Amino acid sequence: MADKTGKVEGKDMCTDVANINGAAIDTIKGLQGKDKKSCATCTGLRLTYGRDACIQACRGTDCIEIYTDGTAGALTLGDGLFTDELCSECAADGFYSDAPCGGSQRFCFTFQRCVISRIDRC
Repeated sequence: MADKTGKVEGKDMCTDVANINGAAIDTIKGLQGKDKKSCATCTGLRLTYGRDACIQACRGTDCIEIYTDGTAGALTLGDGLFTDELCSECAADGFYSDAPCGGSQRFCFTFQRCVISRIDRC
C-alpha cells in the first residue's frame, strides 16, 4: 500500500510545494511511490434539500448547514457534501441548492454516493 502522508523528502505536498518541474501540485496524484494526501479542508455552507427533484431544492425554504471538501461558492462535480464539520459523514442522497439560502452559484447539485454528480441551474 502506498504511503499516504503526502511527504516527499521531508516536504508536505499540500503546504510546502507549489509545483514540481512546472506542473502545478494539484495536478499531481503522487510522487516517489507516495500518494498525495487530501489537501481539502472542510467548510460549512447553507443549502436546501430536496429528496426527489431539483425543483424541491431550488424552491426550498429550510436552509440547513452542510459541509463540503470542495470550495463553498464554487462547488464542482466530484465534491463531497457532509453532515459534520469533519467531512466524515456523507449527506443524504438527493438534491441540494444554494439559491434559496442566498448562495452565489444558484444551482441545483445532484448528490449521490457521497459526491456531486450533476449540476443544473435553478
